[in-house]
Amino acid sequence: MRKLYSQCSGCGADFIVGAGQQSLYCSESCQKGHTLFQQNEGGYPMKDKAIEKIKAEMDKEKGGYFQHVGKFLLDCIETNPVASEKIMVEGKTISKSIAAMKKEAKKVAVNGCGILTDEEGFKIVLKYYGIKDQLKEKNSTDKVAAVVNQVNKTRVKFDVRLEDLL
Repeated sequence: MRKLYSQCSGCGADFIVGAGQQSLYCSESCQKGHTLFQQNEGGYPMKDKAIEKIKAEMDKEKGGYFQHVGKFLLDCIETNPVASEKIMVEGKTISKSIAAMKKEAKKVAVNGCGILTDEEGFKIVLKYYGIKDQLKEKNSTDKVAAVVNQVNKTRVKFDVRLEDLL
């Protein structure tokens, strides 16, 4: 008899699915502890709260980096509602995720200048928030790249030359 494996929607652990069993969770306690999939009439309450949190941070800080990372996180929530729980963790903010990117950029800096691609930066943001599901998924690089391309299409271009300022 073949064993069927699945990945728990609560903790991400692999588990064996019993005959005739259709479960998203590896255990009953995991299912109870995972509030995201306990739907009510309003849809996914955690998803809505995460969207509100990100939008509030974006409204508070109008800088380009905040808007860019915030848009990325909103797209992540839409494509992966499980990310909502990670974004709602107390103390996790866009500002601190940008600080994590700066820290990583310093590690690769040459002559005091550290540069990350959008994809590298967004991977750091995902790691900061603990959104491991997207990083582990097959073709996750393609998914991150797709979100990066979507964000880049909506980005406002900024072009300034030194001569323009003089």
